[in-house]
Amino acid sequence: MAKVLKYDQVKLKILSAIAEDALQVGDRLPSERDMMRRFSISQTSFRHAIAELEWEGLLERRPRSGSFLRVPLQNFQHREHVLMLELLQKDKPFDPAGCHLFPYQWKFEQQGFGFRTKVAYVPGADVVEAAQSAAALLVTENVTAGWIRFLKMFRSKPLLVIGDYPCNRDFPAIKIDHREMARAMVREFVAAGCRRIGFINAIRSYLPSRKMHEGYVAALRECGLEYRPEWELTPERDRERDMVADFMERHGAGLDAVMAERYIYYAILASKWNGACPGTPALGFIDVSPERIRDYSFIRGSRIATYAETITDTVVRKLTELIRSDGKASSDVVIRPVIQTV
Repeated sequence: MAKVLKYDQVKLKILSAIAEDALQVGDRLPSERDMMRRFSISQTSFRHAIAELEWEGLLERRPRSGSFLRVPLQNFQHREHVLMLELLQKDKPFDPAGCHLFPYQWKFEQQGFGFRTKVAYVPGADVVEAAQSAAALLVTENVTAGWIRFLKMFRSKPLLVIGDYPCNRDFPAIKIDHREMARAMVREFVAAGCRRIGFINAIRSYLPSRKMHEGYVAALRECGLEYRPEWELTPERDRERDMVADFMERHGAGLDAVMAERYIYYAILASKWNGACPGTPALGFIDVSPERIRDYSFIRGSRIATYAETITDTVVRKLTELIRSDGKASSDVVIRPVIQTV
C-alpha cells in the first residue's frame, strides 16, 4: 500500500490554506488553534508539519508571534506535487501536442502545488514509483477495470479520475457529459426552427465522439425528427478538409443546420460553407473549453455548446477539496453544457 504520512497530509493542508488565503511574503499564518479547528488536525501533526516547512525555508517562526510566510509560494522548492497519470493504449502513440497541460500546471501552482505528468501504457513499477512521490493523483484517458484495480493501492492518496468510465466505482470523478452536449445543440437548433440537422463528428473510436453521436441521434428522435446516416460525417484523419468540403457540397444546401466537433472548425472555415453566404446552414460547434469561445468569432452567428466552468478549473477545485479532506470519499461532479452564440 502507498501510504501518505499524517504530517505530509497536514503540510498539504497548510499549503492550500496559504494559497486560499492569498498570503504574501511577511504575512502571518492563521493561529495554531485556528488551523487545528479548520482542518481537524492534531497539535502534534500540525507542529511537525510547521517545523518541516520552516526547515525547508517556506516559513519563519517568530517566538510568541506565530509563523510567517518567508518566500512566495510559487518559489517554494520543496512543495508537494500533483501527478497526472495519462493512461494510453499501446497502438495509439502519445501526442504531446494534443495535451493542454499548461493550464493545469499554472492553476495548481496558484494553489501551492507543483505539477508533473506520467504517460503509462501498462501498470508497472515505474508508475508505482512516480505515484508514491506525489501528494495527489489525477487519472485520465484509457481508464480500464485493470487500471482501477491497480490504482486501489493508492487509496490513501487523494485521487481523482477525469472522465466517465463505467468500470470506475472506486474513485470520485469529473464526468463530462458529451452526450448531453450534442443533445443540447440539437434542441437549440430545433427551437430556432431547424428540422434537417447534420453532424460532422470526429474519430468514432474516441469515446467522447461516440457519446456525441448517441446524443445527436437520441435528440433527433426525442424531437420527432428523422435520423439519416448520410447527414452524419466522420472524416478520416488528415483528410478532414476535403471530406468536409465534399459533405457540405452534397448536403449543405439541403440542411437547415450542421453541428460539428471543434476539431472540424478549421475545415469548415476553409470551405465556402462557413456561414458567410446567404442560404448556408446554421452552424454549431461542440467545444469543452469556454476559454476558446472567441476563436469562433470568424463565423458570426454560430452557436457553441460548451461549459460554464472549464474542465481545468473544475478538476483543480475538486482535487484541492479532496486534499483538504484527506482524500475521503466524495461525490462525482458532472459538468453540464451551456449554449452560447458568437
